[in-house]
Amino acid sequence: MGGLAQLLNTVIGILGLHLEPWMAPAGLLVAILLAWPWIRVNLRTGDARKLMIRAARERGAERERLENEALAMVGNGPDGLVVVAKAAVEQGRKELAARAVAKLRTSGKRLPDLRKLERALEPSLPGTPAEAALLVERLLATGMTEEARSRLTQARRKWPFDDELEVLVERVATPPAAPGVDSAQA
Repeated sequence: MGGLAQLLNTVIGILGLHLEPWMAPAGLLVAILLAWPWIRVNLRTGDARKLMIRAARERGAERERLENEALAMVGNGPDGLVVVAKAAVEQGRKELAARAVAKLRTSGKRLPDLRKLERALEPSLPGTPAEAALLVERLLATGMTEEARSRLTQARRKWPFDDELEVLVERVATPPAAPGVDSAQA
C-alpha cells in the first residue's frame, strides 16, 4: 500500500494540487455513493444466485418459494434475470427459466443472452427432416396440435425447403375432425 500512496502523492505533486488528509476518505465515500445503484444490483444478483443454489437442494413448496424469491429479488434487472434463467436451465427447471426469459424479453436488453436462453429452452430437433416429420405426425395423432405446430415451425426454420414438412403445414393448419363424425357428413 505504501507504493500506491507514494504514487498518488507524486501524481498530486506533479499536478500542483494540495489535498487535506480528510479529502481521501471523503472522495472514497462520494465514489461509493455514486456507484451505489450498480453495487446494489450486483449484491442482489449475487443473493439471487445463492438462493438458486439453495433451491437446487430443496424439493416441493420450499423449492418453489426460494425460486420465486430469487426471481422477485432481481426484479426486472436484465443481469439478474440472466443469472436466474441460466441457473434454472442448468438445474432443469424449464418453467422458472421460461418465466425469467419472458421478463427478460420484455426488458429488451441483453439480446444475445436472451437468444441463447431461448435456444436452450427449445426442445431439440431430430437429426433429419424425415424424423422431424414423423415426430410432428405422432404429436398430431395424439392430439397435441399446439406442440406439433411448435415443433413444425422449429423444423421449418432448420429445413425451410423440405417437401415432407411443407405437406405437414396444411395438416397442422386444419383442425382435426371431431371423433365419430364422418367427413362426408360434415
